[in-house]
Amino acid sequence: FDGLTLQGTFLPAKGESDRVVLAVHGYMGTGENNYCVMARFLHENGYHVLIVDDRAHGRSEGAYNGFGCLDKEDCYRWVHYLNRRFEGKCSIFLHGISMGAATVLMAAGLNLPPAVRGIVGDCGFTSPREEFLHMVHSRKIIGGRIVLKLAEPLCRRRAGYGFSDYSASEAVTRTKIPVFIIHGAEDRYVPTRMGREIYQACASKKRLWIVSGAAHAESYYVAKQEYEKKML
Repeated sequence: FDGLTLQGTFLPAKGESDRVVLAVHGYMGTGENNYCVMARFLHENGYHVLIVDDRAHGRSEGAYNGFGCLDKEDCYRWVHYLNRRFEGKCSIFLHGISMGAATVLMAAGLNLPPAVRGIVGDCGFTSPREEFLHMVHSRKIIGGRIVLKLAEPLCRRRAGYGFSDYSASEAVTRTKIPVFIIHGAEDRYVPTRMGREIYQACASKKRLWIVSGAAHAESYYVAKQEYEKKML
């Protein structure tokens, strides 16, 4: 939406399929390294899969991380790309991990086409500000709140957004798309309470699964069979 070229990898289903998953990775990851295992599972179960690289990650252009605030607009355009590609005849599902989860959940508040039939958010944060404040508190960073206060106007000038501009927990209050929230019970990076807050705020049909023994972005690997069953 702001002139960057974004890259993705499209894996067509082996046969005819009317289902496609848009997979959005987490902070400092890439689509292929975050989804190398899950994409194969989805593909084997008859889904087309579009694995994207977020702005400033992987093969995509960009100087600044969007922390979901900018990426939600990119997600919106990836969705419309899929809708055009399949001429509106394919059910689209969004799956995001960590920052990718925040991205797809923020996108839930946008005017997505009716082809979007469900959203899975795995260990997403409520908002960049709340996540940064959590990190400042948990790591006992002296002066961290002051640094954040000073950094926000700089981020707004350079990257075009503020840390409090957008919130996944606020976006889901405006959606009618079914939402499945997954969060590790032992997540210390994005605290489990954020998953619960997003779930509580969600206005659509919803499900919450807190995965015992899973830290950040580990739920799929800690409870793989149950994860796959619940996701399908």
